[in-house]
Amino acid sequence: MRSEHERLATIDILRHEHVLVERVIAAMEREARTARERGRVNGAAVR
Repeated sequence: MRSEHERLATIDILRHEHVLVERVIAAMEREARTARERGRVNGAAVR
């Protein structure tokens, strides 16, 4: 059985990872939007 302290520490870690994942997703979305605005995706012209 885990102690209360261990459970709270795990929750803190998961919250922090969640924030990092959201930042990565936001950056990827920005990158994709910029590529679309420039008319290119993976170096290929987009119709």
